[in-house]
Amino acid sequence: MERHDMPQQAAFRRASALAARLVAMLSVVAATSACVSSETGPTASGLASLRGQPLAKATSMFGEPTGEIRIGGRHTVFWQKSYTEQYAAPSVIRMVSGRDSQSATQETESLKLKTRTHTCIVKLSVDDQRVIKDAVFDGDRTRCGEMISPVS
Repeated sequence: MERHDMPQQAAFRRASALAARLVAMLSVVAATSACVSSETGPTASGLASLRGQPLAKATSMFGEPTGEIRIGGRHTVFWQKSYTEQYAAPSVIRMVSGRDSQSATQETESLKLKTRTHTCIVKLSVDDQRVIKDAVFDGDRTRCGEMISPVS
């Protein structure tokens, strides 16, 4: 084996080891997130069933609305909730020291805590008699059950 091939092989071994560690860390993150409840909230078909119903039915399901908007003769009532979660993400710090052929690389791996926010909005358009004409959901369907829980 020629001497100039050795740095390339060492770099390949480091990259392979790093990739294996990242896969292991991501597996832990995926397994942890799979343990979180993925209860579903209002679905498109559930919201569609509210069409033609009085606004009081939605209020009994979701509680008091977050707000109302009246623009150009249209009346929209909405519920908005946010859910913040923290998760671990892999982080690698690489430091190179030295010069030319005498350089050395040191890698430090860790998990960094990050935050992600999910928002769920249910919008209901109502007529003058407060009958629901249209229902729209905007947000992350997998988190909506945790964010908008129908009131019993």
